[in-house]
Amino acid sequence: MAFVQNKGHSAIVSKLFYIDISLILNAPLLCFLSKMIIIAERLIAFHFLSLLNFIQVEEVLLREWRISDRETLAENANSFNIWLNVRDYFPHPYTLIDADKFIKMVHNLGSPTTELAIEVGGKAVGGIGIMIKPDVERVCAELGYWLGERYWGRGIMTRAVKEMVNYSFANFLIRKLSSPVFEYNVASRRVLEKVDFELEGIARQAAIKNGKIVDMYYYGKVKD
Repeated sequence: MAFVQNKGHSAIVSKLFYIDISLILNAPLLCFLSKMIIIAERLIAFHFLSLLNFIQVEEVLLREWRISDRETLAENANSFNIWLNVRDYFPHPYTLIDADKFIKMVHNLGSPTTELAIEVGGKAVGGIGIMIKPDVERVCAELGYWLGERYWGRGIMTRAVKEMVNYSFANFLIRKLSSPVFEYNVASRRVLEKVDFELEGIARQAAIKNGKIVDMYYYGKVKD
């Protein structure tokens, strides 16, 4: 109460308090800690930007399948989560026998091939291809792709699809690429949207996968 009632006493105490705080704020230890915090923040920011840069420049190569890819093909394709997002003719479990059959089939397709391996870090870790439609729809091809789970979320498939689009229009007499996607496969839908595919329609209850009836989202891209 004396501090509130006595203005003189209040002024003296306030002044002393101000001096004490100033001394603390200018203490060598506090300055050192402040500088360390700034350095830590800069190091964290640098590390984060470096990580982003690494992801952006990670090499993604589309190439023909090789017999030597059989082990990495079976290893990466053997995934229930991958199988959930592709057509039923994609085997699960995916064995070395399945890998051998697929590579042999691809080698019999001729050139230019419609099936390419997605190579990351020198290994085939996914696949991407087109299926040219027959008869009057032969100017259109269906695009399909998959990627090993450990490589998800790194922007790899977006770059692979972009390259496949360029490859397909440059090597085949097609005017359009289409890609049907299960309604729950949001990641794949985002990939297509990033490379300028347009959602052309939703077919209600048009497919069955893993025993469940689902909608199909149909995306398309016309040659420029």
